[in-house]
Amino acid sequence: MYFGGGTPLEVGDAVITVNEAASDPGRPRIAEGTNVLRADLGIPMMVVNTECEARSCYRVRQPDTDGFRYWEIAGSSHVTLQGMRSSAPRMERDFGFSMPLDDLMQVNQVSPAPVVDAALHHVQAWMTEGAAPPIQPRIEFGGDPPEIVRDDHGIALGGIRLPDVEVPIAHNSAIAQAPDLFGRLLGYHEAFPIETVRELYGSREGYLDRYEQSARSAVAASVVLSRDVDTLIREAQENCPI
Repeated sequence: MYFGGGTPLEVGDAVITVNEAASDPGRPRIAEGTNVLRADLGIPMMVVNTECEARSCYRVRQPDTDGFRYWEIAGSSHVTLQGMRSSAPRMERDFGFSMPLDDLMQVNQVSPAPVVDAALHHVQAWMTEGAAPPIQPRIEFGGDPPEIVRDDHGIALGGIRLPDVEVPIAHNSAIAQAPDLFGRLLGYHEAFPIETVRELYGSREGYLDRYEQSARSAVAASVVLSRDVDTLIREAQENCPI
């Protein structure tokens, strides 16, 4: 995941980038949306961004080429509740504490992990067999200044669309909960009222059927591996409120 900034450099007690060294050397900061990636190294290069990083990278989006692929995952964020749950045992082991997950239920809940797994699979094939990953649609931006275009539920349009975004029972986005950096990385999650879920899908069976169809479509689009479908469906069964 890439915010579109230059490589951070340690300059005294500050962490800055080359672009900002002259303007504000005393302020620890990392640039966003200021740098493109080199395309002259002759090696395959791939970026997989969530909605969170896509906002920063919009100004420096690069076209897909024979040696470069750029994917954006709609509805996901840099930090997700699934990722925090996965890291909690390691935090307990290494630091003696972990975040109180029960207090963080508004953290984004569209995990990018299935797409990252698929991307790694593609990169391996790209390096060993020369088969480039498929080009994927990017998140839609509009307005001035450009902002992500959203549907009636506040969910981003375009991009790679996992089942939790294509068949939603909640709003998930990278909309910041707080102005600080951590609040921005957490994104946002808000479950739909049960009445809305019933209106959208009619029944539990109707929802799960459409969810599975979406998961199979993601496999067909090569953004999810078939081995991850059962896990996605199991999570949908556990999270369905009807």
